[in-house]
Amino acid sequence: MRGLHWPDAFPEGDIGLRRAMGGLSPARLRAVAEVWRPWRSYAAQHLWAWLGDPRQPATRST
Repeated sequence: MRGLHWPDAFPEGDIGLRRAMGGLSPARLRAVAEVWRPWRSYAAQHLWAWLGDPRQPATRST
């Protein structure tokens, strides 16, 4: 996204982003991410980094 110079790209269907945001549906995630415009790709980068942080507690699947 940064390589393409597209700072507002936001793949709301990405499973990693959905997990980072508590399992929101793509539509709900898109709505929540509206306030991050025009920098949603940077928000996505932060969410993906947060998922990879070993200090984050493990979550259980149901």
